[in-house]
Amino acid sequence: MIVGHDFLGLGCKHWKVEDTIKALPQGVAVGCFDSAWDKSFGDPYEKVKKLMASGKVIAVRVQIYWSYEHKIVPLAVLKKAVPRWEKLAKAFPGIAVYLSPSCEYRFREDGRSTVTTADLVQRVDVIKTLAPTCTPVLSPWLAPSLPGVITEHHGMKAKAKPGEIVSYDGGGPKAAGFDEEIGAEEWLLNNRRALIAFAWSPLYNCKEADTSLKPHERTATPGEKYIRAMQRLLEPKGQAPKKGFPQSASPFIKPNLYKLFAEDMPGTNPRDNKPLVITKHEGPAVTLLASNGAEVAKLALYDRPGSFGGALSRYYSGWGGGSNLFGYEIAQKAKQISGSEWVWVKTGEKILGPIHPAFRTPYYQ
Repeated sequence: MIVGHDFLGLGCKHWKVEDTIKALPQGVAVGCFDSAWDKSFGDPYEKVKKLMASGKVIAVRVQIYWSYEHKIVPLAVLKKAVPRWEKLAKAFPGIAVYLSPSCEYRFREDGRSTVTTADLVQRVDVIKTLAPTCTPVLSPWLAPSLPGVITEHHGMKAKAKPGEIVSYDGGGPKAAGFDEEIGAEEWLLNNRRALIAFAWSPLYNCKEADTSLKPHERTATPGEKYIRAMQRLLEPKGQAPKKGFPQSASPFIKPNLYKLFAEDMPGTNPRDNKPLVITKHEGPAVTLLASNGAEVAKLALYDRPGSFGGALSRYYSGWGGGSNLFGYEIAQKAKQISGSEWVWVKTGEKILGPIHPAFRTPYYQ
């Protein structure tokens, strides 16, 4: 299985592809939308070209078309869009290029898909004729696909069969990002037979919380550290070490919650996308301890003690006297200090854990 990132909003003019390249390891896949549809994010072509030239990317999947009504791409639009991706595929023969004519096609009447097998055959034939170096992919939403053509599945409940492509695109009922509504490890395990598995979060669609902006209006994009945090979710968590300090510890269980990504509020906010601990404590901060007992990071109290539901308190890495580190950075620092990425949460005299600071725990919602 190849893992990667579904950078659907890559065409946004605010997306800094140089930072994206810095964040990616060798051997990943990337996905994006084309600009062949009205009011798209923008044209991703030159950015995809730079990603391919970086030597880090081994596969690219392009969603040619999107419709809010989930209509299938018109043939004339597809014929115009496809040739340049064939040119790019020929320029980088070592990189697999997959073309999906329509993302989540379904267009329906009376609750049933009106996309026919004949519609799909026509569009796959366009790709095979005008982009023979590329591989067709079909991305249905409760609609038909074709035997012999790769199918792509989306969302939290997706379970890809061998040789299929899967993206977390859209998430679950809350449309939240990777490792929010289901554990990243569990989702990857469910899709372990996939050809490619893409991580996704709303920020990959240039979308922050509670925004109704259309794609062409959005300006938020993922920075280097955010992408590194997402990439860590695609890698094994590993096993917790034995505690190497004398104080006793209790399990970090519900209602305690460690969120890898605090809510991404519209605009620039210091708490955005950095870790958050929710726990019953009244002090000004909680600290994270390495397996040898050394302090790794601090999260600072937000609002009043007990101001969250259930008389719980919120502590943020990106707030007040917090360490302002992303979860993967806390893990890296813990490993430098103790040899392990795992940490314990210290709330006053109580110690809870262990937890892995690059992953949400202990529950998903």
